[in-house]
Amino acid sequence: MFLGRVVPIALYFLFPHFFEETNFAALVAMFIASGTLTNPLQTMMYSLLAFQEAKSTTEKVYAVLDEVPESPQTNYVEQLQRLVCTDVAKSFDNKRILQDFNYTFEAGKHYLIRGASGSGKSTLLKLISKEETLDAGKIAVYDHLQHSFTDFTQNVGMIQQNPYLFNATIRENLSLGQNFQDEQLLTVLQQVGLDQEFPEGLDFQVEDNGKNVSGGQRVRLEIARFLLRQKDILLADEITAALDPANARKVRQLLLSLPIMIIEVAHYVDDLSVYDAVIDWEVA
Repeated sequence: MFLGRVVPIALYFLFPHFFEETNFAALVAMFIASGTLTNPLQTMMYSLLAFQEAKSTTEKVYAVLDEVPESPQTNYVEQLQRLVCTDVAKSFDNKRILQDFNYTFEAGKHYLIRGASGSGKSTLLKLISKEETLDAGKIAVYDHLQHSFTDFTQNVGMIQQNPYLFNATIRENLSLGQNFQDEQLLTVLQQVGLDQEFPEGLDFQVEDNGKNVSGGQRVRLEIARFLLRQKDILLADEITAALDPANARKVRQLLLSLPIMIIEVAHYVDDLSVYDAVIDWEVA
């Protein structure tokens, strides 16, 4: 705006010979006209600058869109064949719990780990599930092409002795907020023998965190949760310890009927022959 008004006057005084025929009235007219031209010129200049900025931004956006996205990390290994523990070590409060533990667990086989309390059996399960971290060594799984993976959390499920139940329906306790069809839920309930045990079926309301559900039903509901998610490795930590012999036998029969890798920690089992391998922890 300022330049548009000053330039005509400056030209008149700097180059008077060009304006010999121009009187003062004409100069005033030029001065007024310059104001009329300034706004369109400024608008055009601002538009040009905006266009340049938009062009730069657009080029950056297209560069991002043209990038090839990386494959998502699902932490799930297809066609898992075995789980290998190599020189595994773990300490708590300067007390060595595990030292140089080596073992290979095969897909589809059932393993029992037994030993004294506090000897590290449950710690091993927590290391496999990544609930605890290794001090030394390596835990990896191998697929059918013999590729090794140390991140395989989506392949693993753990069942504890006292699974948590919510004050909600059986449907909600199984799905845990995920999307499953009722048909899928009923299928796993049938697999664990609970399809006829709740009067309202999937709509049965669990109360007081499971006080209206028996110990055996609680554990079988946890197994149903596991089956629903189709994992390859089941870690079972003293899951029958609080059950009467009849229910313990029923739960163990259910577990050992599954065609997946099962690593169970237990103090007492009446029939060792049902396992593919028994690991005596003191020897291990």
